Amino acid sequence: MLQPGGGSAFIDGKKVSRNEAATLNSSVRRMLAGWDKKRSPKLLTEYNRDLKKSNLERRKEIEVRNYILYILPLLSDSIREYLAEKYTVLFQEFGNDLRFYGTLKTDKGARAKSAVYEDNKDRLYAIAERINRMIKHIRAGAGDNARTAIVIDSMKNKYESNYLRDRYSAYYLFAVSRDETIRIRHLLQDQKKGLSQDEIDIIDLNERPEAAAGRFISFVNALKDVGVKDMKLASGAGQADTFSKEFEKYLAALCQRSSNTFYYTYCIPFRSNPTDAKQKMLEDLQKDHVAAAIRSIVFESGEQVSSRFREQGISPALCNYYLSVLADPLRAFLYKTKLYPFFLQDVEYCIQNADVFLTNNEDDSGPKRRLKLNVIRYISLMMHPGLVPPTPVERCMQLAYTAKVNSGCISRQTGAVVTDSEYNIISLGWNDVPYGQTPCVYRSFAALQKQGDLGAFSDYEWQSDSPFYIKLRQYRFPDSDILHGLPSSFCFKTLNEKVTGEKNPMSARAMHGEEKALLQGRTPKIKGGCLFTTSSPCEMCAKNAKEHQISKIYYIEPYPGISQRHVCNSGDPNNRAQYILFEGAIGRAYTQLYTPILPYKDELSLRGFPCRCDTLSKPDARTGRRRNRNRNRRTGGNCL
Repeated sequence: MLQPGGGSAFIDGKKVSRNEAATLNSSVRRMLAGWDKKRSPKLLTEYNRDLKKSNLERRKEIEVRNYILYILPLLSDSIREYLAEKYTVLFQEFGNDLRFYGTLKTDKGARAKSAVYEDNKDRLYAIAERINRMIKHIRAGAGDNARTAIVIDSMKNKYESNYLRDRYSAYYLFAVSRDETIRIRHLLQDQKKGLSQDEIDIIDLNERPEAAAGRFISFVNALKDVGVKDMKLASGAGQADTFSKEFEKYLAALCQRSSNTFYYTYCIPFRSNPTDAKQKMLEDLQKDHVAAAIRSIVFESGEQVSSRFREQGISPALCNYYLSVLADPLRAFLYKTKLYPFFLQDVEYCIQNADVFLTNNEDDSGPKRRLKLNVIRYISLMMHPGLVPPTPVERCMQLAYTAKVNSGCISRQTGAVVTDSEYNIISLGWNDVPYGQTPCVYRSFAALQKQGDLGAFSDYEWQSDSPFYIKLRQYRFPDSDILHGLPSSFCFKTLNEKVTGEKNPMSARAMHGEEKALLQGRTPKIKGGCLFTTSSPCEMCAKNAKEHQISKIYYIEPYPGISQRHVCNSGDPNNRAQYILFEGAIGRAYTQLYTPILPYKDELSLRGFPCRCDTLSKPDARTGRRRNRNRNRRTGGNCL
């Protein structure tokens, strides 16, 4: 086993890693004490063999490297085996705690004491920093000039990915996706998992906090308004009464405009006091009889939703998910404050931030030949940039990806390209306001309140009798210190929804990127052509594509809605666009992977190809062989 020794193992001079290694080493010894030894010898033999081969002068770094490569996987396997199906949920919670608190310790003194979230901005890199330290140990222990390739499985937070991308020029984030219909079908048919459609929806919500947060808070507000005093709990009357009171306080704190009370009361841990009523309430939330009692409020009989919760579009599985979030104060707090992109897993954001996109639409029981070939392609390009040129699909999507940065939308940037059937580019577009209007990124919240720069705003926004302006005046403009000089831009659609109380996608100021690209691509060549978009088209843009008789729609990420099933997959079978999940490299990766370090012709010359030998003689008349064969063999056979 690893003998950590003294001093620091950090490549950059920090003095923490060696102590961490010692702690983990003792943990491994405890975990393996009564564990099945049949699986241990092979890994331990490889570990000891590497140590014997290693240079003694590098022993410390090599010990840490081999500890990471051989001992930690052993520990991970034993934990996974012990926790079984609870492994993923528990480690997701650990990850959230590490990003927010910077530690897994549960005592009050170890965690953040301030509700000033600015103090937490460095902690969100806690996991990425640990990965970075491991990478440095592995590279240092491998020896000088040794090629080291590392795979991280898997990144689910965009900012952790950015942390590593900023430090390693050869870092590439791969997104392996499936067509949505194929993914759902495979999950439903997987007998081992036995998932229902509702359970699949819950998995998606858990990995897409932006979609879950608003619905969760809406459910909590409805639950608070209904009240939980009359819950029928199976436990004793005194215990039930205590739980109801504490649960009502919990809901009230979560629904307050300010989040400070909830943060101080429930996010600063109190696990060191097992008799604490708040802690007991949170533990009870995870018990079956308490969940059943709360469900009896939401559902009148069986799965019939109560009228007070009908607007939530709730199902029993979704109700259980909301209860699991309530039992996790940190997740509930991050949903409430909308800080979830920084501290929670967000697969959707990671996909948007990926460098290389691969699809896994092949059957799970097959050899997955296409996926393997694509992996080989991009690993080859990482090792030798410019080895092959980009595909026509990559070229067109790279242009759409580049076009989206022209957008002045502060919420979401999308780009689109229209081509003919041979991938010749006809037009491009990005989501932005119509001609003559000011993009949202240039409009100031403060200027509108003070009625300055009125040319940037509509009559509906600034006229004093407008309901929008009346509502706007109720907002307190934050101190300039909070923004640190950033412009106070705002999203009209979001504010207008709060004014009217209705969600209306058509109130958005911007035209969609696909709409602008199709509008500018009015030519006979567009018929049977392709639409490339960074996000699959909405229902309106899908109608527009259908009107122009687009045959293929390439997209990077799926946009929620029924555009494919309802719009494209209807009507004339000859005018149904094929939705194709994009495969390839875009953005920074496109440039790095497809730009040769030096022209390939020059590289071939440096490697001695093609070869020529001016001294080769004519073949011998009797033997048919060259007379200078032996001389060539002695000199290497080739000369430049």
